[in-house]
Order: sequence, then structure tokens, then C-alpha cells
Amino acid sequence: MNPTTSIVIPNYRLTRMLRNCLLSIKAAKFPSYEVIVVDDASKSYVQRYLKDLEKEGLCDKAICKAENGGFGRACNDGIAAARGKYIVLLNNDTWVHDGWLEALVARAEEAEKIGVVGSKILFPDGAVMWGCVSFQPVRFWWHGHSCYAPEINVPRDSSSGPFCSALIKRALFDEIGLFDERFVNGWEDVDFC
Repeated sequence: MNPTTSIVIPNYRLTRMLRNCLLSIKAAKFPSYEVIVVDDASKSYVQRYLKDLEKEGLCDKAICKAENGGFGRACNDGIAAARGKYIVLLNNDTWVHDGWLEALVARAEEAEKIGVVGSKILFPDGAVMWGCVSFQPVRFWWHGHSCYAPEINVPRDSSSGPFCSALIKRALFDEIGLFDERFVNGWEDVDFC
């Protein structure tokens, strides 16, 4: 049976932070997911470490690339290997919390028109690093606010959001295609949205 959600994590050169990210996913205990780590041509010791993480069961698949192609290409490679109805893109330096994945999936299932669901990204002290982005006028919502501020915890439509933690319906990729690989480590999320 295919997992509900495929978590795709692009990686370049990180080991300890990546391991902490994977441990946080495992601790969150979402019932049906797979984790795919795509290493973007790190040194051989990092790629060996990823294969060890796969053997240890912290990720389901480690894809080790020989050539660095940037965020978009790494995500595309992970999406191509993914089996889930939902694709979650997650940065390798993030920690997730209990309920994180359930909340993303629940929001995506609220309406057919919802294609992308972003996360509230927090600094370690609880202040908001990223929320939604609006281009009319250009504004990055909620940067620096407390994560407990009432206006932070209301779902809203937005022009874009950070793909450091975002759920995208697989059907949307099937409809419009993958990431434009001409963007290298910047603006892939904005272009896609």
C-alpha cells in the first residue's frame, strides 16, 4: 500500500542537522508516510552517512546524486521517486512537532482548490520566521511575531509561502509539472505558486 504522504528532504553537506530532522519526523508518529532524502552531490562521507540512515530506518530512500543541481532539481528527483498522494518538501535543518503533518493533510483535504499548504516556521525561541507571503502589496506576514499571537494561527490564502516545509498535492504536480530547474537555490517556491 502506498503511503499517504511522501516527505522529500533535499540535502547538501549536512549530517547532524539532517539526523535531528529525521528523528523529529519519527517522533511525530504520523501513521502513513515515507521519507526520501536527496543528497545533492555532497562529499562521499556524507553520502555514505545517508545510506547508513536508510539502513537504520530513519529514511525510506536515500538518493545520492553525482552532480549538484540545486534545490529544484533535488526536489524533482525526490518527487519522481515518491509514492504518496501528498508531497511534503522539508528542509534538512528543520524540526517538526507532533501534529505537524496531520494539520497539513487536514488543511489540504478541506477543499479541492487547495493545492499547497505551508507551515508556520518558527525560530528556536518561538518567534515566527516565516508565514505566508502576499504580493499585493509585497509583504512577508508575521516575521518576528510570537507563534501564539491570534492572527498567526488563522488559515489564510496567500500568494506564496516558504517551501522549507510545505505540502503539495501530487495531482498539482501532475497538472502543472515539476519545479523549473533554471532556478537554482532561490525563488523555486514563488515560481511554482
